[in-house]
Amino acid sequence: MENGLRRALRRAREGVALDAVEAEILLSARGDALADLCASAARVRDQGLADAGRPGVITYSKKVFIPLTRLCRDRCHYCTFATTPNRLPAAFLSPDEVLEIAAQGAALGCKEALFTLGDHPEERWPAAREWLDAHGYDSTLAYVRAMKTLFFGRGHPMIGSHDPRMIDVAQSLARRTGRDLNEFEFQLLYGIRPYEAERLRALGHAVRVYVPYGYFMRRLAERPANLAFFVRANASRD
Repeated sequence: MENGLRRALRRAREGVALDAVEAEILLSARGDALADLCASAARVRDQGLADAGRPGVITYSKKVFIPLTRLCRDRCHYCTFATTPNRLPAAFLSPDEVLEIAAQGAALGCKEALFTLGDHPEERWPAAREWLDAHGYDSTLAYVRAMKTLFFGRGHPMIGSHDPRMIDVAQSLARRTGRDLNEFEFQLLYGIRPYEAERLRALGHAVRVYVPYGYFMRRLAERPANLAFFVRANASRD
């Protein structure tokens, strides 16, 4: 076992706050090292629950998924979500359909709405481009409209974007709708524009950073152009 991993595991066992470098090292944990890390994580979880006055009680939030579009420009053969235009009644859900799904979710006790959609489908499918043009949207505007629906409603908006324009729009909508900082959150992927996550946290925003196993290499394999995006994102530190 490498010294860096051994040290990070020891600090995790001691309950010390880990920095980003140590967290990255721990991603390589396997076998006994991974079991050690999971045990440390369980202790932190249990202590946090005890400190919150609900020992042993793990909460969850019911979510309703809203498939804004199931079309996508990528060709990921393992994906069971994306499909083709001939298998859909329309390229995108209409605003009324979005609200109907959200209302059905609320009636079933859902507290959060998650928009699911493919990556820039209009770049591959003429049907997607035609739908957007016919309804006066482009891909960015469609996402902005979706966020507006959430911000002006009663849900808990979660903005999953590294695009500075989308982040600015979300902050503007939050101010306009009078939302407190704990009433919405930003969701970013680990390693993509890390300074943006730090900036948002410094402003008091809730930021959830995802570390999906194998995500980075998978995205490079399915679309090599993502490498250029990754380099540009990490080069932009302001």
